[in-house]
Amino acid sequence: MIADAFTGVDAFDLASSALLATMPVKGNPLDLVSLPGQNTVYAVVYPSFGASPSVAVIDGAQLKITANIALPANTFPIYGALSPDGATLYVSNAGSSDLSANPNTSILVIDTASRTVKGSIPLPAAVNVNVFGNYQRVAVSPDGSLLYAASSGGLEAIDTLTLSPV
Repeated sequence: MIADAFTGVDAFDLASSALLATMPVKGNPLDLVSLPGQNTVYAVVYPSFGASPSVAVIDGAQLKITANIALPANTFPIYGALSPDGATLYVSNAGSSDLSANPNTSILVIDTASRTVKGSIPLPAAVNVNVFGNYQRVAVSPDGSLLYAASSGGLEAIDTLTLSPV
């Protein structure tokens, strides 16, 4: 699957390069997140053109969007990462849509079963300087105990049980 800027998500047959389906998404799907062997794909949708921040849930077998996870107002989701068991989706929040000095960046914590935001991890003010999308990339350790957030200032390690930087 490929995220199309401002329009949706396309699914292709990799062997033939044939387009299998186009799934329209309101907003700008910036990242696609899934686990090996699973059919569920999460599209992180940045709010643009009047869209609300969200995560589109895609059934990879049916090639259609089956649900939408609403994110809090005034969040600007960029990238996501799944816990190894697929139970938690972490989504980086740029904090603003511009280059403001204090963007209030964070990482949203989403329960994939209930499809709800169960928490937010604020990031340290000392490194909370926006170079649009500060803390863009996130990754989860293989055992699921640590979440890593990459920024222009380095790498932050976060305990997934306490949701606190370590």
